[in-house]
Amino acid sequence: MNGTTGRLGAEWRPITGPCPRECDAPEGDLGAHRRHVVGRSEAGTAVGHQHVGTTMFRVTTSALVLVMIVTVITGCAEQPAKRKPPVDSVTAQRQMVDAVDDVTSHLGGTWKPRTGPDHAESCRLSGGEDGAQWVYLTGRTAGGDPERDAAGAADRWKAQGLNVERWGDAARPAVVGRGGEAVDSISLYAYPGNYTVQAVSVCFPGDADEL
Repeated sequence: MNGTTGRLGAEWRPITGPCPRECDAPEGDLGAHRRHVVGRSEAGTAVGHQHVGTTMFRVTTSALVLVMIVTVITGCAEQPAKRKPPVDSVTAQRQMVDAVDDVTSHLGGTWKPRTGPDHAESCRLSGGEDGAQWVYLTGRTAGGDPERDAAGAADRWKAQGLNVERWGDAARPAVVGRGGEAVDSISLYAYPGNYTVQAVSVCFPGDADEL
């Protein structure tokens, strides 16, 4: 090596020492031992040596960190959403009656119950168990503006977060709202001389035949 550096000129200094005799390795075995490397510095440029074993360690460590991050993210994504506990029969009925009173008070007139609010039917809870729900139907015979009344009810239910559907014509419109937390569904049939509002409560634990 002295002959080579002598021909290249300038001052050369050892960067890594030669491998001891007892650790002599084959010429291509860079992963096990260091080589005897010298270098020189000219015009601010340094020539150095990077140990292959150190590089492999850094790459392996980075890969392990990446695997751990992906595992944590995947674990969080796979956690099932928590289900809300079902309401009791009293709460379900109160929410249903409040929803009906809200729309009938804005429609005005005199309303009389036709079914319920203590009429129970069977349903299925979110976990698949048998449950019960209340049904409440009330009506009035006074006239009104069916198109305006149906549009007003639809706007109120949309503002409350319900998904609203409408069918029928302007003279006999019908609207229904679903998907709220207070009731399973609520509907208005704005027929001249026969307005009806019906609500179905959310499903709750219980037996409809025993209520």
